[in-house]
Amino acid sequence: MKTARKNARRASALVAKAAGLAWGVRAGVGAGDLAGWRTALSLATIMLAARTGLAGPEGAQVVRGDVSISRSGNETLIRAGRNSIINYRSFDIAGHESVRFIQPDANSRVLNRIGGASPTRIDGALTANGRVYIVNPAGVVFGGGARVNVAGIFAAAGQMSDADFVRGKDRFSLSGSVVNEGSITGSFVGLLGKHAANMGTIVAPDGAVVMAAGADVYVGQRDGTTYVKVEGAASAPAGRAGAENAGTIDAGRGRAVIAAGDMYSLAVRSTGSVRAR
Repeated sequence: MKTARKNARRASALVAKAAGLAWGVRAGVGAGDLAGWRTALSLATIMLAARTGLAGPEGAQVVRGDVSISRSGNETLIRAGRNSIINYRSFDIAGHESVRFIQPDANSRVLNRIGGASPTRIDGALTANGRVYIVNPAGVVFGGGARVNVAGIFAAAGQMSDADFVRGKDRFSLSGSVVNEGSITGSFVGLLGKHAANMGTIVAPDGAVVMAAGADVYVGQRDGTTYVKVEGAASAPAGRAGAENAGTIDAGRGRAVIAAGDMYSLAVRSTGSVRAR
């Protein structure tokens, strides 16, 4: 306890020093002080992160399936059987952290439902040999440093019922935003929300990429074909589209779908690159 309080005081002092030096730089402080500011800020960030433990999946409760979760250093390992369901208080991955799912095969699915008030933020590495569902009503954000390599992924800013998941019905009620600024690779990639945006890179070699914005979204796959049903209006920041691509989407000879649940002029917009059949 004494050590924690001491670390907290040191971190606070370093933050104060960093803030003071940052003000000084604006006033014309030299490069030496700038280097000191960077060092102080880096140390403060590391110490505060260690003290508060903000990143990494927290508060996991297994709802269904054979699941084990372990953490070693900066890596969280989640072994999950078919159709497993896990509820979390939060699910974040810091830039120096990784989360790895081990599943029976590429068609195995695991639903990760987050119930906190904050969006899920992924800035580190997420890997899985199966399909991973990340569902958070408050939103899902893949930062610029995010590195995702999975067999498949649904990132949905909304809700999905246990019954639909177990029956294999990919049906979602959406409420928040899902944004990708990082790199996502998988045979299937789905970004679903009231607002869905890609500013990063999505690669689904000969697979499927779905970006859909609306109140309710249903995604189906049959005989190699992916289809999407969107109901209810999308919601986007002023001047933005409900579903928008300003990055790169490469589905090879597969399919890319960008859809929104209304017909307004800014419902869908793609200023980036899309490669698909």
